[in-house]
Amino acid sequence: MAIKDLFLNKSSYKVLSSTELEKVMLEVESSGNMDQKIVDKNRFIPPVDFSSASNFARYGSAEEYYDSAIKRIYKQYPYDGTEREIQEFLNDSTYLDLYVLDNLYPRSTGYANFSPNKHGGNGWTALVGSIIDGYGEPTTKEYIQVRGGPHTASSGMSGKDLYQFFGDPTYRTSPGANIYDESIYDTAGVKPLQRVGSQESNLKLDLRKGNTVEFWMKKDQFITSRTHKEVVFDLWNGEASGSSSIS
Repeated sequence: MAIKDLFLNKSSYKVLSSTELEKVMLEVESSGNMDQKIVDKNRFIPPVDFSSASNFARYGSAEEYYDSAIKRIYKQYPYDGTEREIQEFLNDSTYLDLYVLDNLYPRSTGYANFSPNKHGGNGWTALVGSIIDGYGEPTTKEYIQVRGGPHTASSGMSGKDLYQFFGDPTYRTSPGANIYDESIYDTAGVKPLQRVGSQESNLKLDLRKGNTVEFWMKKDQFITSRTHKEVVFDLWNGEASGSSSIS
């Protein structure tokens, strides 16, 4: 067989132009995310049942394996990160980390009981003062506070590790993660085409684009003797009441 025979009937390869590359990136967010997707595609995941430590733990404490995996997830997972940062975290994870994240870590389900009368709860606590404008203030306030971010690269923290601020060397951030950026494509120096991307607050309220807040609430009663109105969801933009700022 001649050398040229090795190249007969073979598919030709084409180098993508920058414009074509950007069109491909419409589906993958960024070229950096594309690189991480390739790493994920080429990665080998062994057919091991990680639900039992006896299947993989050969040295040291089996409990420590799971403990380390849980801590790595809740300390380092880029909750406010881009798709590239999330995929990079997954690529850098051990096989056990991936198993714990997908099967054991509480990622998307849960519930909270507010002012419960059952199971030893005190219910709606005593009223402070009087009802004003329909609102009564309880002695014990119950709420879930969520900060919109980005968090891990706030002012003065960009490019640094979290342990420098919290004193724990296990807290780490990926380089440049979660930096506030109103136009990620301008920053990257690429054409946005039809894409509109930013790294702003994940609670940003822009009525021109539409917004949805969704959750289920089961309410057993309404105590009108203590309050006539209740705040179910409160979104604050950080500006003082009466401010002209709408950002």
